[in-house]
Amino acid sequence: MEEKLDYWNSQPFFRGWGIFGNVQVEDRAVVTSGGYERYYKIEGLKYHHILDPRTGFPAQLEWQSTTVIEESSSLADAFSMAIFIMNRQEVNQFLRNIPSLSVILVVHIGEIMISKNLKENFQKTNQEISIIYID
Repeated sequence: MEEKLDYWNSQPFFRGWGIFGNVQVEDRAVVTSGGYERYYKIEGLKYHHILDPRTGFPAQLEWQSTTVIEESSSLADAFSMAIFIMNRQEVNQFLRNIPSLSVILVVHIGEIMISKNLKENFQKTNQEISIIYID
């Protein structure tokens, strides 16, 4: 029973939170990376499948999930994984270098970060969620 509860606690949101928003896209790939579904535990520590190449260990969880919207699904997948291992400062710099990149970052329960270029296309469906727009 404890493992099941822990699994749900590791989701971007608890079971009751449901969908937090919708984004409208056309001719784009939408790719999400997260460490909350594929993981195992050893001596109480959780190890997920997204490795930080700087350490060789699972990335520290700055984000619960990262979603990238891009023309190419291959690029979206690569960017989503890369952003997952970045901290906030690194993400801000990365987005300054690629201003056309659209991202949705789940920080923790109730807080989402979204690139400003998605402001017109993103609709929040859960009013308890706070959204921070990334410059």
